[in-house]
Amino acid sequence: MELFADGHHVRLRSRVHGKYLHADEDGLGVSLRSLRESPNAVWQVHRVERDGGTCVLLHGAAYGSYLAATGYAAPPGHLGQRVVQGVYDDPGDDAIVWRAVRTGGEGNYVFLRHISYRLLRANGRYQVWHNGVSVDHYDNESSMMHWSVESVPPHPVLPQLPAPTHDVLLPSGGFMGLFRRRIESMPAERAIRYVRADANGIFNDQAWETFEFHGRSVFTLRQELATLVGETVFFFNILVCAKAGRYARLTPLFTDLPRSAQPMDIVVLTAGSPAVDQLRYPNNSTSDLCHLAANCGRKSVSLPLTNSPKSSAAAPMETAAPPRVQALADAGVPHLPAQYVQPPEHRPAPSSSSHRAAALSVPVVDLSSASAAGAVRAACADWGAFHVVGHGVPVELLDAMREAGLAFFCSPMEDKLRFACDPTRGAATEGYGSRMLANDDSVLDWRDYFDHHTLPESRRNPSHWPDFVPGYRDTVVKYSDSMKNLAQRLLRIISESLNLPSSYIEEAVGEVYQNITISYYSPCPQPDLALGLQSHSDMGAITLLIQDDVGGLEVMKDGMWIPVPSLPDGILVILADQTEIITNGIYKSSVHRAIVNAERARLSVATFYDPSKARKICTAPLLVSKDEPQKYRDVVYGDYVSSWYTKGPEGKRNIDALLIQQEPFLGMNLESAREFQLPNDRCRFLTTSLSCFSLSRQAAVVAQSRVEQKWKWWWCWVCMLLGLAQDGNTSLLTLLLSCITNGQKTHLIQKKKIKCIVKTQKEKFKYTMKSEWPMEEVEASSTTAQLGLDLLY
Repeated sequence: MELFADGHHVRLRSRVHGKYLHADEDGLGVSLRSLRESPNAVWQVHRVERDGGTCVLLHGAAYGSYLAATGYAAPPGHLGQRVVQGVYDDPGDDAIVWRAVRTGGEGNYVFLRHISYRLLRANGRYQVWHNGVSVDHYDNESSMMHWSVESVPPHPVLPQLPAPTHDVLLPSGGFMGLFRRRIESMPAERAIRYVRADANGIFNDQAWETFEFHGRSVFTLRQELATLVGETVFFFNILVCAKAGRYARLTPLFTDLPRSAQPMDIVVLTAGSPAVDQLRYPNNSTSDLCHLAANCGRKSVSLPLTNSPKSSAAAPMETAAPPRVQALADAGVPHLPAQYVQPPEHRPAPSSSSHRAAALSVPVVDLSSASAAGAVRAACADWGAFHVVGHGVPVELLDAMREAGLAFFCSPMEDKLRFACDPTRGAATEGYGSRMLANDDSVLDWRDYFDHHTLPESRRNPSHWPDFVPGYRDTVVKYSDSMKNLAQRLLRIISESLNLPSSYIEEAVGEVYQNITISYYSPCPQPDLALGLQSHSDMGAITLLIQDDVGGLEVMKDGMWIPVPSLPDGILVILADQTEIITNGIYKSSVHRAIVNAERARLSVATFYDPSKARKICTAPLLVSKDEPQKYRDVVYGDYVSSWYTKGPEGKRNIDALLIQQEPFLGMNLESAREFQLPNDRCRFLTTSLSCFSLSRQAAVVAQSRVEQKWKWWWCWVCMLLGLAQDGNTSLLTLLLSCITNGQKTHLIQKKKIKCIVKTQKEKFKYTMKSEWPMEEVEASSTTAQLGLDLLY
């Protein structure tokens, strides 16, 4: 990857100070700061062609403004001319145009040369309080003009917005000012120009509208813009992007606005649209691990930089790359990096297992035998996982698939990185990667992988797969077709074992989306602290897995982890969550994990057989009766996948969230409530609250299906519903619930009335729960109440 790759994010670090080029919070100046993880220290690359060569424009990840040189003198104590945050209104504007130039000599440093041949320089070599940045003539070249470039990896999902701020200016003058904390003052109202773009990010340049915005909170800005574009209820259906000039690129806003009152242009995009998918978000929370991984076992990569103005020597430079577990292992790290350390309760137990666990083994079913159907039925009901032999897939093909995967992971890193996945396009994208979850703060698995999109054939593009391993692409295609046939055969057997039509589960799944994931688990320096793959059940319908002879896969059985040995000619069948939903829980999806060791690398190949994301998965009606009521709510598979990647794996918590709970407290009346020996007023509160919690949960479930991010802000609605139910305001309560569940526009309810209700009910709820109604009593009183409280926090 090039050092200044178009669209990627970088940090520029001064060689002398070790500080970073920083877009000041006033939205105007540029300085040096030590705040490495601040979004203000991140710049996005915008490459343009100018004067027959490639030039670089840098716009800040915080506010979208471009790094610009001026002709004005720098402040006192600084050399050269001032550097500011500018706009890109004119395609011929030279103020924001730069070239990366090699410094020559030792170290991987560059000059950032303005098109006017002035060089970007740090100030304050001796007077460190002079932390400004300027441009100076190249004849004054010094190490103060040397910059190292750090690549910033992309964030796998949309980052969360900071909580709304309440900017208040407390008295700070005179004697009392010594004892009062000054909270930042709000800038004067700024003019916000906004326009709504379509799904592809295209908008009418004549459709700009303007309103006055007070404060800096980007969260509040999104809410107000949502109201203006008709998304008041589902205000997180929009993404707010800054556009610093007519020709500027869009910059997603995930930090509060500049402190100045300067106007801003905002383009409103629709969450989940192709335009949003094409954006790239910097991951500011990267740690030293990323730097270590980026430099482990890699060769230098030449970059398209021009030569130094005083030297023609072209020194190759090294680019930063996403962290890879294999690179850490090859570098011989002595201790497990903190990001991979599992919580104590999730760590693998000592190797000495119980006699009971040692006596258990995953069933083996011979599909060529007459008793195969009965054996499959027993294995599905008791284990949810089983080996199959006699399956008709040539052993030579299984071996070829394992060998192709091993050849890829044993190849040079620069070859593998050519096929790296792009996490900005969502979780689990096709290609070479190391992390699949959306949660940035989750514990990482000690594993690398390559994910192939193989079915339907419209998704299959072998050009996305490695070309440097002989026969790799042909092997994957043949293996994909064989696994499809075997999966269909197994689903027919499973359907018949439940007295369903043989094609029932196949038809319930619909068009098949097949992914083949090769996982590589490198030797781990502290295997007792890590997991190759955390405990989880698979999302789709069925998974078919082969592995090498190293061992490490374990399945959960009766609360114990049972090792799954490798069979050279066997294929492990793992039932997944959608099959459990379809079978009404008669057949359970298997919880499994992968442990690692310190001596040998392990390889496995998993083939996932999943529904399309638009498919609605429902329990088979023939498996529902009065004695066996429906256990799981119907779910659209795409919503289930989004929830899985957002929450992350942890046993079966994702499918358990779909359980239809039996709620005995919802029928509670005043007399039955008195059995808790509570005062009458609290009994009344309990009975009215319980009904409200049920409604609140309905609203939250709908919200969860509509929004891919965590929906913590739905607690406002929960508080509102709770307060309305307590007041007996059933008409407005019903209207609000209808508005939420049906996604109707808020013309049904006056906006000011909603704001007033939210504010009133929030305060009322806090007072009631904290003063009159102890939290412990609510938790002890009702499982339903606990579900509602979970939504609040």
